[in-house]
Amino acid sequence: DFLKYWRKHIFQKGFTEMRKSEINLLALDNKNKKIGAIYGGISIDQDNYDGEIYSLNCAENDKTDYIKTELFNRIIEEFKNAGIKSVCVEFYKNAEIKDFYLKKEPEFIEEITNYGNTKRISEVYGWKNIAEIKTA
Repeated sequence: DFLKYWRKHIFQKGFTEMRKSEINLLALDNKNKKIGAIYGGISIDQDNYDGEIYSLNCAENDKTDYIKTELFNRIIEEFKNAGIKSVCVEFYKNAEIKDFYLKKEPEFIEEITNYGNTKRISEVYGWKNIAEIKTA
């Protein structure tokens, strides 16, 4: 299906007190069913990056990355419109989404190991100049 409808919600006060400015983009199919979403806003973890993509997901199997690419491109445009000049993203080290992000040629920032009930290893990547991000 083609992405026929988009909804954009900009929250003045986000889901937590730390995330004050969030962008939530939903991709809907022609039956108004959610097929993907991307969330982002001001970076709360990386001092050298203005913006952060918190989450990108698709409800359907998106083997060609079409939905993810459209969502990614649109949030980058929203970041540009908001004056955000750089953006980072964090994900679990073995997450499938890693391949998608690496196609956009980010630079590696750091690896984070979190110990809690289970050991989690995350990787952080970023783009210092969002004007140079590959959005095609």
